[in-house]
Amino acid sequence: MTEYFDHKICRVLVRIDGTVCILCVGGIDAPDISGAYSGVNDLPGWVQDKLAVLMICDPTPPTKQVSGVGRRINTNTFWIDVDGTIPPDVRVGIGNFNKLQKLTFGHDQDEADARVGISKF
Repeated sequence: MTEYFDHKICRVLVRIDGTVCILCVGGIDAPDISGAYSGVNDLPGWVQDKLAVLMICDPTPPTKQVSGVGRRINTNTFWIDVDGTIPPDVRVGIGNFNKLQKLTFGHDQDEADARVGISKF
């Protein structure tokens, strides 16, 4: 008997040379993006958006789950939640990134930059 996970997640490995390897496991109804990519820019837009959120997370174990996005495992490895994502051909856009960050972390990037003394160029 074959059993399936009730949800799909993807392991994303960003290699030092910039190439990206993705392995998806789980639910059969979610899009399968498993494979090798020449770089982050070749990933579907919704994967780029989730990866951008996870890249600002601390890679030091124990790492924390970002609801609806995934988890950063270490410097180069990420688990991305696929279920409940928007269709792969629609991009959320970086304009919504500060809204997502505020919902997830309780602040937006401009406020965070000001607290640590980062200025805009």
